Amino acid sequence: MTRTHRSSQLDLPEVARVLLHILASLLVLAALLESLVRIPFIEKRLPAPGIGSPHLMFEYKLNQMDQLIEDGAGFNCIIVGSSIAYRGIHPGALAESIQSEPGADPLRCYNFGLSQVTASEVGVITPVLVKRYDLDWVIYATSIRDYTDKAGDQAKLALLNTPWMIAAQGQPSLAGWLSHHSRLYQTYLSFSQWFREDLWNEHQRIAETPFIDGYEPFPAAEGAGLPSPDDFPVWLSIQFEDYEVSENDLQGLDQLLALDHNGIHVVVVEMPLPATYHTMYTPADYDDFLTAVRDHTGAAGVPLIEAPADLIPTDGWADYHHLNEKGAAIFSTWLGHELAQGS
Repeated sequence: MTRTHRSSQLDLPEVARVLLHILASLLVLAALLESLVRIPFIEKRLPAPGIGSPHLMFEYKLNQMDQLIEDGAGFNCIIVGSSIAYRGIHPGALAESIQSEPGADPLRCYNFGLSQVTASEVGVITPVLVKRYDLDWVIYATSIRDYTDKAGDQAKLALLNTPWMIAAQGQPSLAGWLSHHSRLYQTYLSFSQWFREDLWNEHQRIAETPFIDGYEPFPAAEGAGLPSPDDFPVWLSIQFEDYEVSENDLQGLDQLLALDHNGIHVVVVEMPLPATYHTMYTPADYDDFLTAVRDHTGAAGVPLIEAPADLIPTDGWADYHHLNEKGAAIFSTWLGHELAQGS
């Protein structure tokens, strides 16, 4: 009598069944956890949703703007640019100044200025924000530093390469979809940043920052007259060595200006800088920058507002290029009148 020996190896259909059972179990578990983290009692005790970017200020401002809108803030405008934007334009003072002009339409802006960004990044980020929040106005606060390839920063570059940002530009992926729609995955992304030692100090600083609709004030006491060129950081001076207007940044500017043809009111504002700041580059360099921005805004039919050189008093500066609270109030009020007259 012949005995049949069963193979110790599973056949392919059985392996497939096992794998499907495992996959189904994981999907059920993920669905249960997703439902769990969306329970209000639990969700409000979790960290704010993350997108997986080391540019923590972007994540913070995205979450703050989301929360303010949920609480009833009717934003119809966004301010974009680098730190000179979020330090230099107070949305409240801007709105009050506009409202003081007879017949001017009200403008409620969120200041989405981000540290270290240049025009190339602003050109990518701004259309994403305009679409997300259905905005009517964009104010780009710019300066000569926005148009140099030497103004690099790894965090801002990493932001543009996140699945979240890529998906927001219409290039879908599983990670991109999850970062936009899964609260469980967003929580994982937030927790993953906490274990990065290089980001811990930045976490602490941003958590303690009193952002007012995205604006971060420099106390007026921090700044006694014009900063000396001797106090300028080396990394800043290096950005202007052999200065050339960057084509990448001009392309970013054009991306932002293109929003004006989609029914969005776009305004470009040249931010004031202290007289000593201009010692880091030649008058010819400055003329090249200003001519390029004038040419591009003019071709797009977008207004370029240039602040008078004597607008900010010497005690209106906090450091080598940031306005303090006093300077920001002066500039925001002046800008509001300019916008109201041009609207």
